[in-house]
Parts: sequence; structure tokens; C-alpha cells
Amino acid sequence: MQKTNYQLLTDKITEEIQSAGIRPRLLLHACCAPCASYVLEYLTEFFDIDVYFYNPNILPEEEYEKRLSELKRLISVQPYKGKVELYYDEPMENLKYRGALEKGKMIGTGELYQENGMPIYQGDFGNNSYEGQGRLYNEEGQLIYEGQFTAGMREGNGTEYDESGN
Repeated sequence: MQKTNYQLLTDKITEEIQSAGIRPRLLLHACCAPCASYVLEYLTEFFDIDVYFYNPNILPEEEYEKRLSELKRLISVQPYKGKVELYYDEPMENLKYRGALEKGKMIGTGELYQENGMPIYQGDFGNNSYEGQGRLYNEEGQLIYEGQFTAGMREGNGTEYDESGN
């Protein structure tokens, strides 16, 4: 059985993108700055990149904050060829949850709110993250996405909304 050469596959995709004259957006999951540095440098030549920092298994909290801080620093000082935006979950101390809990984790159908009562997410949870069908809101409480989630990420069928709700 022949193994797939993912670099050759990537080269083919980037050649197609260049010949089409387009610049698509790419979602990149990152756990730390060292892992993301080369990938960002390489792929920003072809894509605008949304970096999502997420890993609930990074402990202690100081290590989580250190990794996030270094990733923020890397993105702010590195001169990338394309647009790079960082997304990450805010600390959950000031959030309110209404729904089922199992061993202290959000599970089943529930609603997550900011301290001021504005919605963050309404829908299905699994193992403390968005899992299944749900609705995601921005800081002002406006719906920004409705659809499928897997392990806290938008995945599958869904609809994104702009500030005017379209």
C-alpha cells in the first residue's frame, strides 16, 4: 500500500489556488506558537488564516495562558503575506450555563450565557463543548452561526450571519 504524500497534495492545491487567482480562508487549529509558526509562514502565501487556539487538556492554567500569550505574540510580530486572525475561548469564570451536567461537565441540550445575560451558545453539548446542532452568538448577543458543531468547532451544515443578520 502506497502512503499519501501530503506535501505533494498541498502543492497541487496551492497551484490550483494560484492559477484560479483566488485567496480562500483557512481554519487552522493551533496548540502553541512553535507548532503554528512554520505552517503560518508557509500557508499565508496562499490563504487568509483564522487560527483557533483550543485545547482543554493543557494544564496547569499557567501553561495554557503561556501558550496563548506566545501565540498572540507570534501573530502580532511576524510579517505574514496574508491576513491572520486569532480566535480563542475566553475564561469561563463569568459565564452562566443552563442545562444538564454530568460529572461537572456540560452535556445534552443547554444554553451558555455571558454574565450580563447575553447568549453565547444555545444547543447541544458533549463533554463540555459544543457538539451537534446549535446557535452561536457574538458579544452583543447577535446570532452569527446556526448549524452543526463537532468538538466545539463549526463543522458540517450551517449558516453564518453578518452584523445585520443576513
